[in-house]
Amino acid sequence: MALAEVSQSLAGKVKWTSWSKAKFFPVVLSLTAGRFKFYNDVPIVPILQLQDFLNQLPAYANSLKHFTRP
Repeated sequence: MALAEVSQSLAGKVKWTSWSKAKFFPVVLSLTAGRFKFYNDVPIVPILQLQDFLNQLPAYANSLKHFTRP
């Protein structure tokens, strides 16, 4: 429900209304590295590793929890 509400409010700002498809990936962003890397297929990413995570995201996109906008 929350993702649907946010996607509606951001649609005008991001201009994705004209996109044919979109995938949303929930990510837990943390300040420090912890023991756990995932929670229910949602990655937990330390802030200092965010750039590396984003660079590698295409390779692992199908194995992560995601939501699609048809």
